[in-house]
Amino acid sequence: APSVLRVGGTLADTILYNVSQREPIPHGRSPFEYELTRERFDELVAFVRQANLSLVFALNGGPSTRLNDLRWDATNARQLVRYARSSGAAVFGWELGNEPNLFLPNFEIIVSGKQLVEDFETLRAMLAEEGDSALLFGPDVAYQIPGVGELFPTMREFLEHGGGRVVDALTWHFYPLESTKCPLSEEDPFVAAPWKMTDPHF
Repeated sequence: APSVLRVGGTLADTILYNVSQREPIPHGRSPFEYELTRERFDELVAFVRQANLSLVFALNGGPSTRLNDLRWDATNARQLVRYARSSGAAVFGWELGNEPNLFLPNFEIIVSGKQLVEDFETLRAMLAEEGDSALLFGPDVAYQIPGVGELFPTMREFLEHGGGRVVDALTWHFYPLESTKCPLSEEDPFVAAPWKMTDPHF
């Protein structure tokens, strides 16, 4: 079956896409923590091609790309999308942000599910303007507490405000065993049994 490589994570929401110039931006003169250069993106695309993978790329949806009212600004993401198309990079799908229901502990901001719908609509419109037909995945919320779920109703609000009509597939991050931060990792072996990871019943 075709394999998909997703490039994203918490640090993806801190990255500047510096694909329109060769010189790195001086440290301290940008609200971004890291930068993705044209050369590095080309290396990623080359790897994906050589490994016969499909690329899903998570665009920065963090505070460095948000206006004062927390609306997402697509300006920098547009540069990457435009460069990807002009360079012939076959991006299978785009995401926007990583685990926005954890933005409060990670970035000290709260972005509601309703706002995320507007942000994804902005991204969808921008992709159409750029002639990009890649799929759109989201909102990439994270499971948080066993038996409780999300502390913030991000996914529920996202769906209530029409998010399911904006994305091509809903995405949800679930960590049953991989992380020591997950309470399930210390539970009874039956509760955290590896076979449950592939059983739809659980």
